[in-house]
This record gives sequence, structure tokens and C-alpha cells, in this order.
Amino acid sequence: MADMVQEIVVAKPVSPVQFMIDYLAVGSSLCQQDKYGLSMMRRARLMKIFKAWDKNQDKTVDLKELRAFTRKHGGNAVTQDELKDIFMDMDESGDSKVDEDEFLKFFSLSVKRMDDDEFEQMIQDMLQ
Repeated sequence: MADMVQEIVVAKPVSPVQFMIDYLAVGSSLCQQDKYGLSMMRRARLMKIFKAWDKNQDKTVDLKELRAFTRKHGGNAVTQDELKDIFMDMDESGDSKVDEDEFLKFFSLSVKRMDDDEFEQMIQDMLQ
């Protein structure tokens, strides 16, 4: 417990509560957080989604790639207009491409309050 408290003091995580949960669940190396408060474990899982979306492997996702992914993976959950709105929310720069940073920032807001089981279920649902 003292080690965890010391790591919190030193690392100054964005989300101390999530840091403690991850520390107890997966250990100190995977609970370190990025600038958005994502643990390395969650970041790695989200990057699997990003890479699945990024068909041409240019480290960005455009709306066409996102539409292709959603069609392949049960695209009836959202309408095309809703998908476009979601894409525009992710694309902070307005360049019609979502880069890794924009993607992680967007999803960090969505997954912040999820426990690990909910998070893992979301990942599984997105990859089916």
C-alpha cells in the first residue's frame, strides 16, 4: 500500500482513483497514466481499436475508414449522420482525419468512469 501511495505522489496521475484501481488490478507498470489519464493497459487496448479503424495504416482515420469499420462490425448501432457527428467530435483539428492523439483524447473522456469489466466489454463489442 505504501508503494502505491508513493507512486501516486511521484507520478501525479490525472485520475488518482483509476490509478489505484489499476495498480491493484494489474500492477504498477501497466497502471501508469498518459496525459489523458489512460493507464498503459487501457491505452494499449484502445490502440487496437484505432489500428483496426486505420485500414491504410497512415496513423490517421478518416470518415470513410470509420464507416467501413462500422459496416463490417454491426453498423446498425448508429446512423450515418450520428457516425459523422461522432467523427467530427473526435476530429478536433478539423482536418477530416482523426490522429492517435485525438482518438485517445476522445475515448479517455468516455472510458474515465468505466470499471475494467465495462471497459473490456466495450473493447470486445467494438472488435466483434
